[in-house]
Amino acid sequence: MNKILKGHEKAGSVASIERDIMAFQGRSIEIKNKQAYVQNYLVMVDYSEVISNAIDQVSVWFDSLGKILTDIARRELSWVMNETKKYEEKLAKDMAGIEQIKELLNVINEIRNKSMDMELKINEVLEMFRVLKIYEYEIEKEEQDNVDLISENWAALLDLAERSDFKLVQAKKQYADITKNNVEDFKKELHDRYEMYVANGPGAEHVTLEEGCRLLEDSK
Repeated sequence: MNKILKGHEKAGSVASIERDIMAFQGRSIEIKNKQAYVQNYLVMVDYSEVISNAIDQVSVWFDSLGKILTDIARRELSWVMNETKKYEEKLAKDMAGIEQIKELLNVINEIRNKSMDMELKINEVLEMFRVLKIYEYEIEKEEQDNVDLISENWAALLDLAERSDFKLVQAKKQYADITKNNVEDFKKELHDRYEMYVANGPGAEHVTLEEGCRLLEDSK
């Protein structure tokens, strides 16, 4: 049994943990329904202590599985909440210049790309807490309140990202224009440098061999 519990601690899925929880719950009911006293010919055999010990052991295993699932659920819930908060803070930053606009656009694209994975993670967290609730494991009120809001909070973040992107339409156009102008300026600078090199470089007619060698050395 310890091997099963350790396996769940390392990489237990909600489905596999729930399967074992159901098995132990069923086993507990089965044991409780057994007769404590059985007539064996002339002797009345008392199984009450055996049954009681078995029920206690199954209860320990049942509680251990609940603790494992609770720890995993809390950890995953915390991760989802922290990710959502992190992106909310990034979207709230001021757009003071081109670099900030670029950073915000990257954040919006990152949120979009991560949306499907995040929704799967949220559904997994919801399923964990559903199992805990069904089998009457303890869930703190604050935790349940957070669980009830994680889907809504992520949906609100997606909406905020889309609205932020819409507001950046003009800024993106300006950024594209600036990028285009920078490219044109760079091309012009290269052209001017080339013309200057042709006119005054080592290959120019008025440049002596000695001067040409010096220019080649300077250009390295």
